[in-house]
Amino acid sequence: MTIGQGIDSAGLGVATGPGGRIVAAKDTLATSVAGIFAGGDAVLGPASMVDAMAQGHRAAEAIDAYLRGTKIAQTDGAAAVETASNPKPDAPKQPRVKMPQAAPAARLANFTEIDLGYSVEQAMAEAQRCLACGLCSECMQCVKACAAGAVCHDQLAEEQEIGRRQASS
Repeated sequence: MTIGQGIDSAGLGVATGPGGRIVAAKDTLATSVAGIFAGGDAVLGPASMVDAMAQGHRAAEAIDAYLRGTKIAQTDGAAAVETASNPKPDAPKQPRVKMPQAAPAARLANFTEIDLGYSVEQAMAEAQRCLACGLCSECMQCVKACAAGAVCHDQLAEEQEIGRRQASS
């Protein structure tokens, strides 16, 4: 499940609906403002990552058509999700590509971004790895969302055998 992060759509001027979510066309994810498309948490609210990713694919096709001045084939939206399948179901799990960061000394006296962004090669590797949908994909949003600080991704699996207590008679 995605965590349903809030959005600030005031500056965009797009129509919003329940819960402040952006209203977008089901097939194209076009908003009330020409050339602005929206999807994922901004449109769905809390939902599955697979739904958000499907919207991203649908929006990419619609944006491409918009930029080319063509029309996309209309569907009911549900059919696209139902027929979607994992193109590489046996893909090996790959570790997340570490985001390059500016050196601590270089960011002491300024407000420049800490995360430098991926190179083209790193971005391609990250985009191609299997996210193992339904399992932890190490997006770390659970760490940010857990106010109690109870989530620890560095913890290793550990097995312990617990002795049985003898019943007293």
